[in-house]
Amino acid sequence: MQTLGAPATANAYLLTSGNDTPSRDPKTWVLEGSQDKTNWITLDTKNNQIFLYRNETRVFDFTNTAAYKHYRLRITQTAGSADIQLSEWLLLKK
Repeated sequence: MQTLGAPATANAYLLTSGNDTPSRDPKTWVLEGSQDKTNWITLDTKNNQIFLYRNETRVFDFTNTAAYKHYRLRITQTAGSADIQLSEWLLLKK
């Protein structure tokens, strides 16, 4: 989860895969936004994503005009491992 100092609008994010085990890569996830950490709004959903190599950075655009104070990336499936690994997760406004 990322908590911002003040609400901000994001409409893209980047994920960078980890540097060692491909089975820890996220495969399916939901990006959500919230004002209060109780009520979450789904902003983006991805299924069956594949990172082709280690430390690969991918950018995902989504439609959003609302400013949220809290954002979270809920990874619901990995590429096979019970563990999850990302080198970086960054919210963007394009």
